Formats: sequence, C-alpha cells, structure tokens
Amino acid sequence: MERAQGYKSFDSTLPEPIAFYSWKHHLSFICNEIDRLRNTTTHEEIFFICQGIGGSILDLYTGYLMPNVIAHEVIENLLQKDVLTPLKYNLWIDSSCNDYRQINLSDESSWTLRKGKYPNKYVHVHPSRYSKNTIRVKPSTLKTAIAMMILYPQQYSQPTIEQLNYARKSFPNLSPVKGIKSVSSTIRLLKYLNS
Repeated sequence: MERAQGYKSFDSTLPEPIAFYSWKHHLSFICNEIDRLRNTTTHEEIFFICQGIGGSILDLYTGYLMPNVIAHEVIENLLQKDVLTPLKYNLWIDSSCNDYRQINLSDESSWTLRKGKYPNKYVHVHPSRYSKNTIRVKPSTLKTAIAMMILYPQQYSQPTIEQLNYARKSFPNLSPVKGIKSVSSTIRLLKYLNS
C-alpha cells in the first residue's frame, strides 16, 4: 500500500522515466492546481495531497519552467550523456561518490537526480539545494500554506492565528501554533504563492 501511495505522489502526466513530485517541489504547479481544485475537491483529497509532502526540509522551485519542460530537459540531458536506459542511468549514478548527480537546465537552475524506486520512473528529480530559482521550506510550512489557500482563498495573505490553526488542524493534522511569529515562514510562503 505504501509503495502504491508513493507512486501516486509523483506527477503521472510526466513522461517516463521521470519521477517528480510537483506538489512538493514546484510553486507554479501548486498555484495552478489550487486554483483548479479550489471549488471541486474534498477535504480528504487535499489531506491526501498534503500527506505526500514529507521530509525535514524541501526545495521548492520558483522558476518559469513547468514540470513537463523540466522533464523533457532532463531527458534530453540524459540522452546527450547516453545514460537514459535504466542500466546506464544506474551505473552513472553509482559512479558518483554521493549516489546522486546534478544537472543544470535552461533557466540555470540546478537539479538533483537520484535513482527512482519504480522500474518505469527510475529517474528521481528534485531541485538542488540552494539552486537558482528555489526556496527552502519545511513540509509543515508548505502543507499549511496549501490548506490556507484552499480554505481562505480571499484572505490567506493576511491570516489570523485562528485561521492558521484551523488550516493546520483541518488538513495536514499539524499541531496548533501559539502566535503569528511562529508561522512567519508560512506567511512568507503565502506571499510567494499569491504573487
């Protein structure tokens, strides 16, 4: 079951062999999806989306390349290196001393490539740490921001502590916060999402 849920967390619209979780790593995708889903989705669906956002800290791409463009540029890069087959790709990753590789895309952003967990999605892609066009956020910050944008579409840029705590409790099952200062990173992220 966990393996099936993990697979669903990757963007299924992207070409094989790319495994990229747009809800976790792509700001424009998140904004577009929230606009599309705002009036048509259930709390359970948003909870499911937020459950896939984990880890201790993540890198969120803020640039203009959309996920399908990122996927095609990664594939083109791997083709040029002649490492697009599963065997060649895994050998290429294994030959690095870090179990990952980094490549740059057309907007000069840097992307980390790892081995994927699934045979047809064996190229796991995410923004590199401190890359151009990225910000670092905690998963709880991103989950709260997503919930705020869905629950309070007109008011999320200046949230009250009550709204923030309701959002944290409603979707991602996060504990309440005591004051606005403790969620300043969420407020900053909401401004990014609103721009």
